[in-house]
Amino acid sequence: MGNSALIFLSRFFPTLASAGVAIYFSHRLDTSVYGTYVNFWTRLFLVSTFAGLGLQGFLITYTPSTIAGLLKTLRSKHYAILLAWLLATSAVFAFMENHVLGCVLSAMFLAVYVSSIVIDALLMAFRSLRVLIMLNLLYAVLFAYVHVLFVNGTLDFVQLFYCLLVVSLLKLIVSLFILLNDIRQQVVDVDSMPPGADIRSLWVHMGVYDVSQVVFKWIDKFIIGWLFTESVSAIYFNGSNDVPFLPLLMGAVGSAALMQLSADKSEEAPVVVMNKSGRILSSVVFPLFFFLVFFRYELFHIVFSKQYDQSIPIFLASIMVLPLRAYNFTVVLQNRHKGRIINIGAVIDLAIACILMYPLYLLMGLPGVAISFVISTYLQAGYYLYHTSRILNVSWGKLLPMVNWVIKLIVFCLLFIVIHYLLAAYYTPQIVLICGMILAALISGVSFLLEIRATKAKYGAVR
Repeated sequence: MGNSALIFLSRFFPTLASAGVAIYFSHRLDTSVYGTYVNFWTRLFLVSTFAGLGLQGFLITYTPSTIAGLLKTLRSKHYAILLAWLLATSAVFAFMENHVLGCVLSAMFLAVYVSSIVIDALLMAFRSLRVLIMLNLLYAVLFAYVHVLFVNGTLDFVQLFYCLLVVSLLKLIVSLFILLNDIRQQVVDVDSMPPGADIRSLWVHMGVYDVSQVVFKWIDKFIIGWLFTESVSAIYFNGSNDVPFLPLLMGAVGSAALMQLSADKSEEAPVVVMNKSGRILSSVVFPLFFFLVFFRYELFHIVFSKQYDQSIPIFLASIMVLPLRAYNFTVVLQNRHKGRIINIGAVIDLAIACILMYPLYLLMGLPGVAISFVISTYLQAGYYLYHTSRILNVSWGKLLPMVNWVIKLIVFCLLFIVIHYLLAAYYTPQIVLICGMILAALISGVSFLLEIRATKAKYGAVR
């Protein structure tokens, strides 16, 4: 799991800092102030995915020499078009955020943020992962520090984002110098370059997919922030936000699986790789899922404070999607360049969620909004699995380690029921949560190591 571990660590520290800030703000800030803060980031994430044109996902699918060749063959007009698009989207974002941070700061923030995402993806593609880990560690420390200054009153809201802009800009400059050095070291073989039409086709397909996925992740929070007060936004955000680090783990395993499939062209490779990744991911995802289900009240009362009690039903609805995170349903489709299928699934996913959102809100309130996205995600997973089985000409049962999953689901469910019952009967909520987290980490760690050993024995070395 060398590639997976490095990819995971390259994104771990900024995610840790963001999660820490969310917890810190939940205890120290009024819900209306915190709501204003999360609404800004929600709009930033939405607009930035259009500004980035899906480049970050597209770039890591090619080898370093291919990317270097592509960058060297692009003409000045191509870079000018990309720059013009970035400036245009920055202007749109500046208009949206003028009432919060002002036009200039908002535009600069988006431009630097998008540029950093693309540069980080290039460093990852060039295998400069250890350097990226160190840069992101330093960034995370400074990110957390300026937020502490804001809560202590040293910085006001606008000054907070000016400081974040300076930190991001410094990281971007250092990353750019490292990237240019990586590019100069690459030997480009023009004859081995993929046809331009293939590159454009893959970019379009992956760009559409990345945009749709980010829109799917943030559109509910954007709508809530648009229609409701900042306090309601804060409550919904804390209840519906992704579990920290899980998307990173999925992305790391998915990226490693793509690299492995690119290197191994054997007929049985896709089935083997997907079974391996499904078994390994489930050893972490399933214990996490049951921990969150049974310890949700202690988690919110202690981690986020009791002013976010209304987030708990939203949270319970949102985490019903977690079992699906034990499998990356698009890896084989990406490897086989089935962008059209991926994009149709993404659009169907988003459309179903939007259609169900309002009626389920009327029926269940804010948890209904979260449930609409859970339902659409399960339908999307079935769509992708159906097409993957057709492409590989195997039954869907061979693509999923079903027996392994069923055993884990039963064992982990019973285990966490017993653990929570025994802890809650004798200890305070604080002790219950601490012990639950320790036991969940131990169970996940042991399960992960045992699965690595079992997978290695069954399929060979795990990379």
